[in-house]
Amino acid sequence: MKIDRLLGIVIFLMNHEQTTAQELAEEFEVSIRTIKRDMETINLAGIPIRSVLGAHGGYSIEPRFSLNKQFVKRQEYMTIITALMGLQSSFHSNKYQILLDKYRNLYGVAKNSSIFLDNSAAQEGANVQHNLKFLEKAIHQRRHILISYRNAQQDHSQRKVHPLALICKWYDWYLFAYCERSNDYRLFKITRIKKAAMLDTEFQEYKNIEELMKKHDHSYSVSCIDIALLVQNEDRDLLEEFFPKGKFELISEKEWIMHVCLPEYEQLWKAKLIALGDRVKILKPESLRKELVSAARSFIANNETGTFLQSKNLP
Repeated sequence: MKIDRLLGIVIFLMNHEQTTAQELAEEFEVSIRTIKRDMETINLAGIPIRSVLGAHGGYSIEPRFSLNKQFVKRQEYMTIITALMGLQSSFHSNKYQILLDKYRNLYGVAKNSSIFLDNSAAQEGANVQHNLKFLEKAIHQRRHILISYRNAQQDHSQRKVHPLALICKWYDWYLFAYCERSNDYRLFKITRIKKAAMLDTEFQEYKNIEELMKKHDHSYSVSCIDIALLVQNEDRDLLEEFFPKGKFELISEKEWIMHVCLPEYEQLWKAKLIALGDRVKILKPESLRKELVSAARSFIANNETGTFLQSKNLP
């Protein structure tokens, strides 16, 4: 929207001593002619813009100009800025950077804080960042999308979905969508979306998406499996670090049973259990114990000798 761009330009100028029309056009993805018209509109609104001609010229804002910031306390700004920095660390978007600059300028806030949210682990590479921007656009336009998806069991499928929201949880990005094939709401892990195409058709607007996500989370938790692990006293802290939602039951002076509920088909937590080695013993379910023992034996058989490398003619 034009009003958003105008405010963005004002904030951009307040954070830069001087900039050119070309730089502004690239920043806001419009033509130089549009930027010049925007400057006239901003001036008419009473915001003093200075224009300097020549090779070293450009636009700047009068130093005396400032935005009213009395309705929000400094600490409240810092909280908002911290949250925005956390979002920007995992979802690189020009609009979020502009918003971050707005709040920094409103209170003259430097990049000093006592709390930082670094969600860069959720960036997951350029492909995920590309998909996030593509999906955000599809959500905004309420357009059907067709995705090629690989689930946790390594099964591939084509899905026509209604993209509703993007969620960052468990240090991964997910798409919350209505899946026509399943006739239900689903969470699709962004890194597992191999191809995505926007279709010409639109879907009707959904109401109360946050409530829909809460209901889905509840049904998802019901499908998780209950696991009991035998843990030695000296390893309790490590298990709490790996599985922070686990609950401990003391059974002897040196032993605990940790109870935790986890999604059956996700692989990451299973890898964590195997990595713990002799620090943990699976008490139940028996099917999980057999599954991980089999996986560990396969890993050992595949890596104990150099046969695999030789057969592939690798150095």
